[in-house]
Amino acid sequence: MKIFLSLVLIVFVSTDAMACKCSPPDEQLMQEAHLNTDTIVRAKIVSTTGAWNGIAPSTRLNITDILKGDDNLSRDLLVNYNPSTAACGHNYEVEKDYLIGLYDTRNIKNQAIKGHGYRVVDSCTAYYLKHYFEIKKEEESK
Repeated sequence: MKIFLSLVLIVFVSTDAMACKCSPPDEQLMQEAHLNTDTIVRAKIVSTTGAWNGIAPSTRLNITDILKGDDNLSRDLLVNYNPSTAACGHNYEVEKDYLIGLYDTRNIKNQAIKGHGYRVVDSCTAYYLKHYFEIKKEEESK
């Protein structure tokens, strides 16, 4: 019985330690997320590849609005993302709209990291960006 309880405890503790957990959004975290994200868009997910083929999986975006970044950014953009929620990644649904933060990786020499030139921010950063724009929208409506 002791061995069983020890194994159960190890599984729960190690699973919890690997899970992604975001701090509650506050002004500083939201500002840092906005400042550190190169490009922020509203986009519909066109397709995803869930496989790791030498580089991170990719998703094709149909960008409907550019909130921050290059206004000349292609409206049809292939970006890399991390689908592992344990590592603060995302799981996207095709045909669904999202607010997406992107890091510009075009100048990175390592192809595995560079990927398609843009990488989606982690889920905590995305969470803070969502709150940042919700507060901004509330302030503008006053």
